[in-house]
Amino acid sequence: MSWLVWRQYRASSAITGALIGSFAVLLVITGLAMARQFHTDFGACLAANTCRFPSDAALGNSLVGAIVEFSLAVPALLGMFLGGPAVAREVETGTAHFAWTQSVTRRHWLTVKTGWLLLAALAWGGAVGALVTWWAGPRNTVAASQFNPGTFDVQGIMPAAYSLFAMALGIAVGTLIRRVLPALGVTLGVFFAVRLMIMGWVRQHYMTPVTKTFTYGVSLHREAGRRAIVQAESRSQIRVAPPGDFPDGDDTRWSPEHLFLASLSSCTMLSFLSHADHADVDVEEYTSAIEGTIMRRAEDGRYAFVFVRLRPRVVVGRGQRAAARAIVGKAERDCFVSASTTAEIAVDWEIAEPAV
Repeated sequence: MSWLVWRQYRASSAITGALIGSFAVLLVITGLAMARQFHTDFGACLAANTCRFPSDAALGNSLVGAIVEFSLAVPALLGMFLGGPAVAREVETGTAHFAWTQSVTRRHWLTVKTGWLLLAALAWGGAVGALVTWWAGPRNTVAASQFNPGTFDVQGIMPAAYSLFAMALGIAVGTLIRRVLPALGVTLGVFFAVRLMIMGWVRQHYMTPVTKTFTYGVSLHREAGRRAIVQAESRSQIRVAPPGDFPDGDDTRWSPEHLFLASLSSCTMLSFLSHADHADVDVEEYTSAIEGTIMRRAEDGRYAFVFVRLRPRVVVGRGQRAAARAIVGKAERDCFVSASTTAEIAVDWEIAEPAV
């Protein structure tokens, strides 16, 4: 029975495969070009953790973008031209009488044929979704638009889900109507009616994309002059004052500038240790030194940290130096404090293993 299904649909499969293959070639060529454009436009700020997204920057070709948006119709086409005639053509041409009087039962015939068609729809829809998701990666980063209507529907698992629905709809409509052309029209109309209903009504009730939010608070009590005490809930108090370079400075107390550098240094350490746990890297020792430069910024005339150099030294288990080096970029990227500043941050990692 599977061989018979292949014989019936081999031409359709070849045409569909050729179209998806052409679509894949187009997206790979333009996607690589768009990725190069993204790294050219944002490479410097990504390296310095100073990029601010979403951005109004335009990436890619508008014509290719329109073709990608047209992939919304792929599930409908699969349901119409493969699902609709699956049973309707057999009944309309009279071949059903021959097929259903053989040793294969009607239930087995319909199960095998429907199963292969649904599996094909899932595979083709999944291929389109994977291609579009990869191609749109730079655009999603720059515009933060992956959950917008029209964009969400052509990425991730949505094309596969819609293709599965459209194929099942086409088979069901063709079975009920038993005429090919009416089945094509009804399948198209019902599919887009459901799509419009989802976009116009159901989508409004989707759950908001889940985003973790962390809120922290610190209280401050002024003692005298420019000295104060800061405290966070039940944690130990920290006595703060201006650094010695400023009026009423006190080098025996923490200054806001030193607290900033300490938070950046400790944040980087915690981020590294988190990734080390996930990568099964044993961290035996971690120390670091940090220094920052404050000067007047040319763009707005304000004094600020403009450059920070962090020098972590990490001792890991034997044979794990390469694995540790592989996670330093992730540790820098995922430090919340470094992501919150516009200062240029240079991190000079020293990864070592225990002495013999």
